[in-house]
Amino acid sequence: MTYAVPIEPGKFAEAIELSKKCERLGLITEDVTIPSMLNDAAQRAGVKLDLFLKVDCGYPTWLVGTGRLMSVANRYRARSGFAAVKS
Repeated sequence: MTYAVPIEPGKFAEAIELSKKCERLGLITEDVTIPSMLNDAAQRAGVKLDLFLKVDCGYPTWLVGTGRLMSVANRYRARSGFAAVKS
């Protein structure tokens, strides 16, 4: 299942509880500060989450530029509470 609204810190606990009730939960963010906070929360709860980072491809509503995508993905590749980090 994918929660298709960008996740915010106030929704982490609810998302983590929901993830315990389904096989996989995918979340979306457009804020590069969210992965670190969400990763910490997921690890404390002992859950794995899928996180999709919305990337600015020319549409003005997406906040993360392609230049920052790889640095964010690489930061969480091996040590995260996320189920998969793909570049």
